[in-house]
Amino acid sequence: MLGSAFSMWRGPAHAGVRARLRVTPMLALGTAVGFVAGLVGAGGGFLIVPALVLVGGLAMPRAVGTSLVVIALQSAAGFLGRTGDALPPLPLLLVVIVAAVGGAFGRRHAARRGAR
Repeated sequence: MLGSAFSMWRGPAHAGVRARLRVTPMLALGTAVGFVAGLVGAGGGFLIVPALVLVGGLAMPRAVGTSLVVIALQSAAGFLGRTGDALPPLPLLLVVIVAAVGGAFGRRHAARRGAR
C-alpha cells in the first residue's frame, strides 16, 4: 500500500498518454482481489483502486468510480444471497435507497458547486 500510495502521489510518468491495457496482469489481480474479497470481505478501495491505477493505468477518479461499482455489485450479491425468503420491511428498504441516492446526487451537486 505504501508503494502504491507513493506512486499515486508522484503522479503518472506519462501524463496525457493513454495506457495500454495489460490483460494478463489485470486478470491475475482481478482473481486475487476477488479471492480476498470473497474470503475476508476486504477488497473495495483497499485492493481494487491501487490495482486499477498501478496495473490498469486508470486515472484515480476513474479507478475510484470503478471500485464503487464493484463494491455496489458485491453488496447487492451479498444482500440477495442472505435474504433468501425473508426480505426486510419494504418501507425501511425504500427509505435507505432514497437516502443513498439522494446523498449521492447531493454530493455530486456540492462537488460541482465547489469546483466553480
